[in-house]
Amino acid sequence: MAAIGRCAKLCLYRPQSSLLRQSLSLLPKSPEVQCARWGHGRVMNVRDGQYLTKALWNDMQFWFFVGFIPLTGIALYANIFVGEAKLEEIPEGYCPEEYEYFKHPISRWMVKYMFNPPEKVYERSLSVIYWTLKRDRERQLRKLVKYYQGTRGDQKGWYFIDAGLSQRIPWGREQYEYTLDNFY
Repeated sequence: MAAIGRCAKLCLYRPQSSLLRQSLSLLPKSPEVQCARWGHGRVMNVRDGQYLTKALWNDMQFWFFVGFIPLTGIALYANIFVGEAKLEEIPEGYCPEEYEYFKHPISRWMVKYMFNPPEKVYERSLSVIYWTLKRDRERQLRKLVKYYQGTRGDQKGWYFIDAGLSQRIPWGREQYEYTLDNFY
């Protein structure tokens, strides 16, 4: 019994700072408890691995330097040296492009090179509507054909002549010859 009591005394979790101790007291107790197993007073502290945290931090720094800093430089250059567009009269016979209606140079560049013009988007949506209607009409027609095939006894192979059955059925030869004489 004394050995169990000694292990229970050594199985204490000792946070290093008071702030950490206070925050850990709010969390539910974890089953991971340090125990020296009747050994010396030193224990190996089990802690979370830092690999994912460091990898995330490295990725954030990388994308900051690769993306944010150059984009900030481009935005500063566009705002300081290029500036916003000024509203002027449209010359006679000139048809402005879609991107020329925007004031800021970055938004003009994005509309010119990244986004589709509204006419193209409209034509694409009309094409989607057209093909959807065409597909639905074809489905309705197929349902109608199936319905009439079932009710009227029509089949898909209207002009199909089975030469194998014409020789096995007694009246098949006559029907085969009649079909050849009258329809072909």
